[in-house]
Amino acid sequence: MVVLQLVSFMLDFYAEILSPPENIKSQVSDRLKVLQNPQVVYSPRPDRAVRFCEQVSRDEFENQRLPTGQMSALEELLENIIRTENMADKEKRRRLKQFQRTYPAIYTQRFPTPESEEAVLPPLKTKPKIKQPFALKPLQQTFKGLRL
Repeated sequence: MVVLQLVSFMLDFYAEILSPPENIKSQVSDRLKVLQNPQVVYSPRPDRAVRFCEQVSRDEFENQRLPTGQMSALEELLENIIRTENMADKEKRRRLKQFQRTYPAIYTQRFPTPESEEAVLPPLKTKPKIKQPFALKPLQQTFKGLRL
């Protein structure tokens, strides 16, 4: 019975119950008006403004065109690969070959001849081949004809 009275009360006064208070409505509308207005901020220092197109001299263009910073960083990377001592020789060779494929000009500048490359890297260690003992070979031929 109480539930029916509560539901009927809510249906009768739903507009007053579910509407937000007037002071919150006014605060939200004021804030939205402020946010919708365009805000123009003038910089006090025009020298910090971003300029997209500035004419530069021919010398400055040539200096910027040459990627000297990038080249020096790549040369430093190559030297770090060479100098790293805790890297396995196989891994070091793999990284050097990858560097050679990616940046051949820098690689040939550092290693003009194959001898200069071999001087930096130790030779690859090859595993000795294990040969079968000679005594087992005749026995294998002997047992080849037997059925087990």
